[in-house]
Amino acid sequence: MREHYKYLVKRKGPERADVTIEEIEEIRRNTTEKELSDKEHLFRAKTILAACALVLLLLGVLCYKLFL
Repeated sequence: MREHYKYLVKRKGPERADVTIEEIEEIRRNTTEKELSDKEHLFRAKTILAACALVLLLLGVLCYKLFL
C-alpha cells in the first residue's frame, strides 16, 4: 500500500499524466451528478420507510384500541 502511495505521489507531474484535465473535469462532473442523484433516491427511500413505519404504528394503535 505504501509503495502504491509513493508511486502516485512521485508520478504526479503533468508530463506523466495519463488523464487530461478535461477528462478529470468530466469525471468530477459525472461524480457530482451521481452523488446528487443518489442523495435524492436515499431521501425518497427514507421518506417511504418513515411513512410505512407510521402506518404500521397507527394500525397497531388502532388494533390495540379495538381489541382491548
